[in-house]
Amino acid sequence: MTITETVIGVLVIAAVVVVPLVVIQVLGERKRARVIAHLRTLACPRCHSTYGETTVIRVSRRSWDPAPGYYVAQLDLPDPSYFVTCPGCAEELEYYGDGRLFELPDEGSESDGDFLR
Repeated sequence: MTITETVIGVLVIAAVVVVPLVVIQVLGERKRARVIAHLRTLACPRCHSTYGETTVIRVSRRSWDPAPGYYVAQLDLPDPSYFVTCPGCAEELEYYGDGRLFELPDEGSESDGDFLR
C-alpha cells in the first residue's frame, strides 16, 4: 500500500465519522431555531403580553435526579429546557421543546439542589 492510498483511506474514514456528526449538529440547531421562533409567537401566561422578537430565550439542559422510586420518563421532564424571560412582567418561565409551559412536579425530582418529595 502506498502513502497515497493510506492518506485516502484515512480521509475516507474521517469523512465517515465526521459527516454524520455535522449533520446531527445542523439538524439540532435547526430544531432549536424552530422552537425559539414558535416560543416568540406565544403570550405570557402570567401577564398575557406577546413575547415577540426581542424576547430573551435561553436553552439549557438540566441534570435531573429523580427521587427513589421515580424515573425521568414518568415525570415528563423537559430536555432541553427553554427559559423565556417575559418582556412585560420580567418573569422567567420554562417551556418544553413543543411549546408547553413546564411546571416543576410536586414530587419525585431533584434539580438545582431542590429535592422534591
